[in-house]
Amino acid sequence: MLNVFLEYDSDTSGTVDPVELLCMMDSLKLGTGDYDKDTEFMETWLTESNADVNGDGKLNFEEFKTFCNAANAAKRAQNKKNSKKVAPEKPKKTKRKLSKEEQFKADKKARQAKERAALAKRRAQENREAKARLAAVKKKKSKTRMVRQLPYRPK
Repeated sequence: MLNVFLEYDSDTSGTVDPVELLCMMDSLKLGTGDYDKDTEFMETWLTESNADVNGDGKLNFEEFKTFCNAANAAKRAQNKKNSKKVAPEKPKKTKRKLSKEEQFKADKKARQAKERAALAKRRAQENREAKARLAAVKKKKSKTRMVRQLPYRPK
């Protein structure tokens, strides 16, 4: 699990942010392929799985392990219930009335999570486009090399 964490910690900050998590889901084909659903899944699990202990919106390795374990537990529970393809259940919340300050913090945290998820979605799309452009350039270069290798025969 540490190798996966280090591979997707692209900025070597020691944490994985939502952008890096979405890229990881995309690369490992863990998502549904629908980036809105994947972003919503990631946002839900970041805010409700209690994985982000310090609330900074980024996961250190210990938080990353908690995040992965919670996602796996939800997936196993879902598979036991039925074999249909359904999104994992959200973790149960304990319901209690929040003070105004707590509600403000919760709303702020949810807003920030949505903003980070939108940023992650945009960067994942940019990443896919950059990969496609790079593949096109490589393909064009290989065709150019083939043309240059043909012998020139003057008439």
